[in-house]
Amino acid sequence: MKKAAIIFFVFFSGLVYSGNAFHIVGGDFQYEWVSGNNFKITLKLFRDCSGTGAGFDGTIRVGIYDRLTNNLQSEFFMDLDSIGDLSLAGSLCSPPPSVCVELGTYVETVSIPNNPNGYYLIWERCCRNSVVQNINIPDQTGMAFYLEMPNPALQNSSPYFLNDPLPYMCQGQPFIYNFEGQDPDGDSLVYSLSTPKAGGHTSTIYPNGTGTDPTMPAPYVDVVWRAPYTLGNLAGGIPVSVNNNSGAITAIPNTVGIFAMAMDVKEFRNGVQIGLIRREIQFSVIACIDNATPVITNNAVNAVYNLLPGDTLDIIVDAQDYDPQDSLFLSVSGNNLPGSGIAPPFAFAQNDSGIAAASTQVFWAPTCDHISATPYKMTFVAKDNGCPQNLFKVGTITINVGGFQFPKQINIECAEVLKEDLGVLYLKDLPSQTVPKLNYFLYRNVNGGAFNIVDTISQLGASIAYLDSNGVDFSANSYCYFIQGFNVCDAPGLSSDTVCISGPVPPELYINTVTVVNDDYVELNWDFVSGVDKQEIKIYRKSTQFDTGYRLYKTITDSTITSLNDHNTNVHQYQYCYSIIQNLPCGKIVNQSNESCSILLSGESYPMRHLLNWTKYVSWKGGVSDYEIYRTDGAVGTPVMVAQVVNNEVVYLDALTDYSIQTYEYYIVANEDYGGNNANSVSNKIELEQDAVVYVPNAFSPNGDGLNETWGASLLFVNEIHIQVYNRFGLLIFETNQPYGRWDGTYEGEMVQQGNYVYVVKYNGILDRRMKTLKGNLVLLR
Repeated sequence: MKKAAIIFFVFFSGLVYSGNAFHIVGGDFQYEWVSGNNFKITLKLFRDCSGTGAGFDGTIRVGIYDRLTNNLQSEFFMDLDSIGDLSLAGSLCSPPPSVCVELGTYVETVSIPNNPNGYYLIWERCCRNSVVQNINIPDQTGMAFYLEMPNPALQNSSPYFLNDPLPYMCQGQPFIYNFEGQDPDGDSLVYSLSTPKAGGHTSTIYPNGTGTDPTMPAPYVDVVWRAPYTLGNLAGGIPVSVNNNSGAITAIPNTVGIFAMAMDVKEFRNGVQIGLIRREIQFSVIACIDNATPVITNNAVNAVYNLLPGDTLDIIVDAQDYDPQDSLFLSVSGNNLPGSGIAPPFAFAQNDSGIAAASTQVFWAPTCDHISATPYKMTFVAKDNGCPQNLFKVGTITINVGGFQFPKQINIECAEVLKEDLGVLYLKDLPSQTVPKLNYFLYRNVNGGAFNIVDTISQLGASIAYLDSNGVDFSANSYCYFIQGFNVCDAPGLSSDTVCISGPVPPELYINTVTVVNDDYVELNWDFVSGVDKQEIKIYRKSTQFDTGYRLYKTITDSTITSLNDHNTNVHQYQYCYSIIQNLPCGKIVNQSNESCSILLSGESYPMRHLLNWTKYVSWKGGVSDYEIYRTDGAVGTPVMVAQVVNNEVVYLDALTDYSIQTYEYYIVANEDYGGNNANSVSNKIELEQDAVVYVPNAFSPNGDGLNETWGASLLFVNEIHIQVYNRFGLLIFETNQPYGRWDGTYEGEMVQQGNYVYVVKYNGILDRRMKTLKGNLVLLR
């Protein structure tokens, strides 16, 4: 029956022992922290079940010893929990050895008292499998199952191995096997080979020891190697070596047989070793026959790729071995990889390996520097570790980097002056879709001077109207334009005709106001000025969502309409600007309005402060007089103006004073200055919330002077809190869930020593229920 057990001192001699050898193959301990001082202990035990040896013990006795003093702390029993078959891992060049291996799992949950020295757990059992070749008298040599753990107060869980199969190797062939482990607490793991331990019991009559010495303290003797074998020569041939970081072992054994070995996994935290687990196993070396040649996917076998500068080659090259458990190695070489002597960027491809499959991504984005009459070559070699010899497959791709596109000619159909600081160009014959490797530039001169690039044409379509407001004054100057395209290698296409425009400036069309309505959409209204004959108008719009300049948004033919509600907006994310052109066709332009832009409000929340930012209102005749900041306290309420700032201010820091309110809503109202129409514009609304705040002091002095006698956290908008204080040995000396709970510097009624302590505070907010953690150091002064 499984049960949690408090560790206790016990002497018991009534266990039933088998008179047959146990034929141990290997095994290992691991533990998992459950709660408090409770740990789930697991022992995995591997045994040879092919002979007449005894089965698994129904119950075993495990000793817990102080890691520094070797004093017995306590003993406990573990019951056999389950039995299952264990597979063997290795090359399929030959079938695995015909052996029977069983996995027996023992599980027990025990309570282990805190101890800054830590502990080690030990169980010893006789005897090993008699066919092991590299140790003396294996069937009379016990095995010690061992782990080390730190102070239980750390609530640590040990690392554990991710796989259980036992490896077998092919004689004279390279072998790779991974003892990969994982640590639940994220601690660093270091792998190393070690000499197996002989254990303290060598009797087949009493394989678990007698009633008076079922467990014994360290040190534990090593097995005696049978010549010529040693830790550096486990199975002959090229020795077994281990990658200390990954746990992968490599070897080329030259002797057929069964061999014993052990792998230590040391657990490090902050550079200090805190624990150790050890797995002992036996592995087989067999004579392997037959092998299958690997294959490579067709996209890397005599494949040809033709690229232009700016194109990308992005393919996956797969290799496969039809021996499903063979190791496969895929290597890459080429005259476009780093070190090949070409200009960067280089092609990207990495060597890869796997069991029966390997894969690599090939990526290259050649530039104009890579144009060449000589093709680029990349070679892929897939090689296995099969026996009796390695087989391989070679694949090659050819990459041609050559010719490039010339830009299509764009024409300027006509151009007109709209305002003294705004002109329009009508462009046609634009590409109908984006061509990433082509760029079109707009050139302009002033009064016959030199042409300079003033913009990049990025809009698409058969024709567009391009607005030029970049430092122009058509009332005093003449401007000439042309457009020319360049490909990615800066080779030019044909330029457009050159078109020139200058005044006179047409009469004025004026946008009175652009404002956000009901925190939902944008409303604009306009007037016709100077008695201009009302004709068709076109409304152009741009937003901060798309950085492409103005685009035609709506055409209005009804001359009585002087306002528009624009519902195709997201007023909480973007600012919207509008300009109106009257009678747009070339040669008939009458007028263009001022540019008017809505106000976009945003903000950030800080403890008892809100930082507001908004975009300037653009643009009234009289300019902006001031901005009014309105605030609503709480989820519902009446907006109140909390500040009024001058026209050049677009930032406001709102200092909060009411510690009972978490949610606030804001909006901005811009007012026109004298000389205009006394208009105003409203921004979008934003809601800002106060996060939970926890302040933890780093020192206090419980010395009776009445100052800083207790220690605790100061809270604001906190829903739940859990505070713990530990001493430098990891002992929990104070704990509270009370929001205003405080520590008076005592532990179990006694004053603790002056010095450094560690606190851990976990909390969540009233609005944000996600738990957060604060950790820090605390100094107790006397």
